[in-house]
Amino acid sequence: MRLVCGVGINDLAKGAIGAQKPEYYKMWTRILNRCYNPIVHAKQPSYERCSISDSWVNLSAFKEFHDDKFIPTWELDKDLIKPGNTIYGPEHCVFIPKWLNRFARGCDLKTGTSYNKQHKLFGAYGHDPVDNKKVFLGYYKTVEDAHRQWLRYKLNLALQYKDLCDSIDGRLYDGIVRKLTVEG
Repeated sequence: MRLVCGVGINDLAKGAIGAQKPEYYKMWTRILNRCYNPIVHAKQPSYERCSISDSWVNLSAFKEFHDDKFIPTWELDKDLIKPGNTIYGPEHCVFIPKWLNRFARGCDLKTGTSYNKQHKLFGAYGHDPVDNKKVFLGYYKTVEDAHRQWLRYKLNLALQYKDLCDSIDGRLYDGIVRKLTVEG
């Protein structure tokens, strides 16, 4: 039996994976590459700390999760339910819409802000991921104040999406709020 990325075990029946690789197989191999491929780590160092759960080492277990939860065009996320999670596995992974997956990214102090030389103030800007519109939130004396306004905007949007989050996974909304407030 040949290991995938030195870790993954294709334990499906011989011939189950043909020349046209199914989506679940491609997704599983992408996860393994993120976790264990030094070439990926060189380009995206944040994946160096990632691993795959003992159960998902076996393709059959990942396929079962995928077949039960997968929605076309949605993405698998490992750290919105549990911010900071580095393990790909059924306990903390969830399929979510692409826009929601990007919703809580990039939450450092300067996120949502820019300095306006003309006004000599920091502008706060939000982005509605559903409408794909940039929103001006005002000018502020400090980057901290501008970022706080951005954070308020994001938390308000998250609240508007709470019902959707709850319909996907009851832990998702709280995870998004934690990710925004801890990292933001």
